[in-house]
Amino acid sequence: MANGEVPTASGLSRLPAADAAVMSDRLETVLIATGRYSVIHCCASPVPFGIIWSARPNAVAFDLSLLRREDGDCVAEMAEAAMGILAGALPAVAEPGTPREKEEPLKTARRVLRFWRRLGMAPEDCAPQVVVTPSCGLAGAAPARAAEVLAHCREAARIVAELAEESEDTEGGA
Repeated sequence: MANGEVPTASGLSRLPAADAAVMSDRLETVLIATGRYSVIHCCASPVPFGIIWSARPNAVAFDLSLLRREDGDCVAEMAEAAMGILAGALPAVAEPGTPREKEEPLKTARRVLRFWRRLGMAPEDCAPQVVVTPSCGLAGAAPARAAEVLAHCREAARIVAELAEESEDTEGGA
């Protein structure tokens, strides 16, 4: 909706993009009405971080591979405001026609920590604030693959904490 990419019923045209302020206000209304911890998840590209930030959820979930350079400042603001970050770091299912290579949790952890550092955030704040998650598509994964991906993310999150600790020791001169 934010980018005017939703097709009309006939499929011959696209619905116009919704006004960003209206979208943010409506999202905020829904979030307030729940009275609960809220997470806004977006797997569209580009992720409308400005709209999400204006709605003031407790956390935002997105696929790290969709993060654009120009999104950095807004995501950094969210992080500085202690908003939870659910970083989709591992595809749950392979793109059709592409072989699935097995990624090690260490590589995933390094990618998450690199993302966090690019925001200008302290490495030691990553593990408490960032949840390593699968990127979109977990519902479409076979049960065995879903379990494998979740175990991978859990291990990557554990490694993020270790890497951040090592980084702190190195930067602190210990």
